[in-house]
Amino acid sequence: MKKRWKKELAGVILLIAALYLFVTAATVLLLPERSDYGSTWRAYLQEPKDSIDVLFFGSSMVYCDVVPAELWDETGAEAYVMGGSEQTMPITYRYVREAFRTQSPQAVFVEVTGTFYDRYMNYTAINLDYMPRGANWLGAVAAASEPEQRALRLFPLAAYHARWVELPISQLASPLRKTGPDLLAGYTFVSGVGEIGEVNTRSDLTLDKDLYAENLAWLEKIYDFCRKQGAACVFYLAPSYSRLPEAWVSLLQDDLQGYGVQLLDLNGQMDEMGVDPQQDFYDYLHFNCFGAAKFSRYMGTLAQQLGVTPSDPDRESPLWQQRLAYFRQLCQAAEQHT
Repeated sequence: MKKRWKKELAGVILLIAALYLFVTAATVLLLPERSDYGSTWRAYLQEPKDSIDVLFFGSSMVYCDVVPAELWDETGAEAYVMGGSEQTMPITYRYVREAFRTQSPQAVFVEVTGTFYDRYMNYTAINLDYMPRGANWLGAVAAASEPEQRALRLFPLAAYHARWVELPISQLASPLRKTGPDLLAGYTFVSGVGEIGEVNTRSDLTLDKDLYAENLAWLEKIYDFCRKQGAACVFYLAPSYSRLPEAWVSLLQDDLQGYGVQLLDLNGQMDEMGVDPQQDFYDYLHFNCFGAAKFSRYMGTLAQQLGVTPSDPDRESPLWQQRLAYFRQLCQAAEQHT
């Protein structure tokens, strides 16, 4: 009787595991393709193992601002952007840990405006659904998804099942095909020139002291993890014309300094970068491609100051030459239309 009970239990566990694997595979097939605007895990996982020297994390103020090809041209270091739209701190922490599963970067840069985000933001589903399945994904779902949405995030097939009948077989199978590497390495190309006036203070965010303390704890976890992995960790605020209140920035600087970590507020370095506010911004928060190129070269110098050296000293890398040429071709075409 006892043996029969054990066999039945093993059968149930096997059935549940098989069902979950089926649902996971179906979800991969039905998720819409995602090649820009963050959460581009499929492309990231195609990078050669341990080839990336510098990783960037954060919200759109990362994937619209950091051009890895320009950083490579400045320093020879290979970089990648693994941001996500409105990427909250617990999601950023799990993105960092997941990114280290295939890469061993020398430095990690985290744009920390997300320290002042709400607990649940508009793009939580996208940030979670595109993550590789595993412990980090489960941890992100547990920490960052709305309680009423948690089941849907664990089984997102329910959100995409209608695509089964809407898409042709050729498109359903596209996630199974290998594609070439992302020529922008996680950067999202933005070319418009916005009308920028005076610096303003962001009014879309509020300071909740309890939530801020939670987010500060996530920053500490990110820092500790990177240091244990032997990587330098830099927290920074990207240059913009819509900024956090000065009191918030001072608060974060003081709290991080108490932990032994410096916050780089790069809003004061735009002249050093050569940024022209009338030509180099897409809107008040984001650089366009011209400003992003200048910013990325500046970030390359910061990486060098941290001691980052190219893991591949061959500056003739065909892939990175192709990436640089592709980005500059896009910029040249954009310039002709402005």
